[in-house]
Amino acid sequence: QNIPIPRTHGTLDPDQDYRSRIASWLASSSAGRLIIKPLYGERGRDIVLAEPAEQGIMIRTPRGSVPLGEFTLEEKAIVQDVLSQDRRTAAFSAASVNSLRVVTMMTLRDEAIIVNAVFRSGVGSAFVDNFSAGGVSVGVDCSKGTMREFAYDKKSIRYAAHPTSGIVFMHHPVPEWDRVCTMAASIQRAFSFYRLIGLDIAIDVNGNPVLIEANGAPDLPSLEQKAGPLLKDDRVLWAFGEYDLLVN
Repeated sequence: QNIPIPRTHGTLDPDQDYRSRIASWLASSSAGRLIIKPLYGERGRDIVLAEPAEQGIMIRTPRGSVPLGEFTLEEKAIVQDVLSQDRRTAAFSAASVNSLRVVTMMTLRDEAIIVNAVFRSGVGSAFVDNFSAGGVSVGVDCSKGTMREFAYDKKSIRYAAHPTSGIVFMHHPVPEWDRVCTMAASIQRAFSFYRLIGLDIAIDVNGNPVLIEANGAPDLPSLEQKAGPLLKDDRVLWAFGEYDLLVN
């Protein structure tokens, strides 16, 4: 499968000379910034950025920036170029790379279906769009490829418009939705041994869907808060029923 992903430089280990690797990879990066993510992280935990500054390479964390020489890597991590995103998604919050969480499912008949989806964006100066890291998430009407009326933050406060940009969510078109769905179904078929996957897909500066990461245990209750009941879709209802997942 030829699945587009951000340029991946490699992995870091706390027991190795990770600072030299970060410096070398940043020097070779066409993006000019690196994102460093724990290999076994979740909900945006401990994600940091490496970026050049007048005083040298700085590591930006949610709590502030530190020089590379003072940065301590706590666990194994993967390093990728920061994606240059489409202007239509950047309009919500330019500080973060905003993405779609698309949950797919492989039915017993080996059909890849879209369970539901949300659009996620950062707020203020946050460089990640994760719900638990201060971002907001709005459900997607998958049949129309448009956003629903309200987004929610981690405190379940709802917003009719983005708290930073002021863009109204209701009926706002999701960029390249048809292509996102096609790509999501293709990835689900390629990894059919995972029958349910939460795919994080961003749109790059050229308007192309790019896979940021795949999650083997997506949060379905959180998805329902923004996107509505999953089982309203007959295909999803039947698929859950075939797997005997309809428990009370």
